Order: sequence, then C-alpha cells, then structure tokens
Amino acid sequence: MLAPLHTVVWLDLSLTLWRVVFRSWRRWRSKELLWGTNREKFWTHLMLWHTADPLLWWAWTTHEKKRCRIVASMANSQWAHLRFVRLTSVREV
Repeated sequence: MLAPLHTVVWLDLSLTLWRVVFRSWRRWRSKELLWGTNREKFWTHLMLWHTADPLLWWAWTTHEKKRCRIVASMANSQWAHLRFVRLTSVREV
C-alpha cells in the first residue's frame, strides 16, 4: 500500500542554456546511452533554423510555461492539503 503524499519538493532552478548545452555535449562526447538505443545528437540541438524541434528552442520556450503551471497548482485549493517546498538555487538544494 502506498503512503499518502504530504510534501511536494519543487526544484525551481533557473534555466541556464549553458547547462543544457554542456550536458548535451558531454553525453554526445561520451556516447552515453540515453534510453533504448538512443544517443545524444549534439549538433542538431544547435541548428535552430534546421530542425522542427531542437533542444535549445524547446528548453527556452517551455521553461517559463512549466513554472507558471506549477505556481498555479500551488495556489489551487485542490492541493491545499499538501506542503510545497520550493527550492530556487543549487545552494538551497
């Protein structure tokens, strides 16, 4: 039986594109297996003009939308019984 949820910890770290780029570059260089048979395709992430959904564009355009959705959920009375802990820096984490 699962225990009831009491606390939600949200790692609300600011989006820094260099972290996205560095992580992608590191996975590409090491040929890290991501899942199944998928490996990182670093250069396609940088081609904002070439592909339909490059990683950098996705990260830039979705980060704030997700943040707004979570803040709205925290204010929703449906979740009033939950304790939300919002950590906004690596130091807090």
